[in-house]
Amino acid sequence: MSEEETRKATTNAVNYQDFRDDRVYSYMDELTVGRQVTIQINLCAVYPGNFYLPPVWCEAMYDHLIRANTEGNHVIVE
Repeated sequence: MSEEETRKATTNAVNYQDFRDDRVYSYMDELTVGRQVTIQINLCAVYPGNFYLPPVWCEAMYDHLIRANTEGNHVIVE
């Protein structure tokens, strides 16, 4: 799989993605109340060990009262 294929959102809801070394910013149009969007990103583990995967969070660009987040998880890379 090429780098371009791995750096591609698996949903049509995303208009643009900005890939950084330690994060991915996903930009999309306004979501309506009750709509859910799942974004799947392929990651490559470099070192084995026990790690903490921090929470994922999102917020509206101009209204910081509109936001959502997930819980963080512990992961094991073998």
